[in-house]
Amino acid sequence: MGLAVQSAEDARQAVRDQATAGYDFVKVYTNLSGEAYEAIIETAADNRLPVAGHVPRGLTIEDMLVSGGLFSIAAYLHGWNRHVKLCTRVIPTHRRLILRTHELALSRQRLAAFLQIPEDSIDISNAHLNRAGGSGPMEPQIDRTYLNGMIQAIFRDNMSSHFPEFGFG
Repeated sequence: MGLAVQSAEDARQAVRDQATAGYDFVKVYTNLSGEAYEAIIETAADNRLPVAGHVPRGLTIEDMLVSGGLFSIAAYLHGWNRHVKLCTRVIPTHRRLILRTHELALSRQRLAAFLQIPEDSIDISNAHLNRAGGSGPMEPQIDRTYLNGMIQAIFRDNMSSHFPEFGFG
């Protein structure tokens, strides 16, 4: 269910509606205000729903780290790893499709089959294509070697479980 929210109260109501409807998690996008994002985080926690998605445009990396009670890149990565484990535990297997971010644009047929919708109804014109090169808003601010080492160390168990072909084991 894709909703556009304009205010914090709209955001709270949308999360409550998704919880009532039985959704497994809440996905956020970059076009959220900081106020709406915070309302989503709080209301989702009250309803025991994980939150996944994108960093809202108005927030900095530091805002995101602090809002999650995280004060370093390592803490952020550990938090994200816990989030992935939680989603894997609470979202039933038949309702889960796991793709690497940059594969979204390349997996239109698989995504359509999973969602049980016509393939031509999926607009992939803006489907994480920026990630194919490995550069999002956070990466240029962090030493690439350090980041890759941290990802290898922290995400090894999740990566080896979901993507064994990459030899993370």
